Amino acid sequence: MAIHSQCMHLRSDESQQFGILAASNISEYVKRRAQGICELCRKPAPFHDLDGRPYLESYRIKKLSDGGPDTIKNTAALCPNCRVKLQLLGLPEDIERVKARIQEYGEINSFQEL
Repeated sequence: MAIHSQCMHLRSDESQQFGILAASNISEYVKRRAQGICELCRKPAPFHDLDGRPYLESYRIKKLSDGGPDTIKNTAALCPNCRVKLQLLGLPEDIERVKARIQEYGEINSFQEL
């Protein structure tokens, strides 16, 4: 499944119009980008879903309600433990670690067919 450049950053009117589709595309993209590895702890997903895919959850680094962008660079694929840890504690060092991991992918990987 190709993730096109339109999914990288949607205008707010596009995001509202295609919100569910855009969110699911972004979620799917970041999970594939992570290749089954949590982008915080960098360990393999703890289990697989019913389709046999590594189970990771998408997580917005900066919530949309707090003005965060609806982009792949603001979304991480995390194991369930790390997602809850970020959601409850929001430790600055964890947030910076996730941001650094996302930056490691660079622009080239952003347009690859995954």
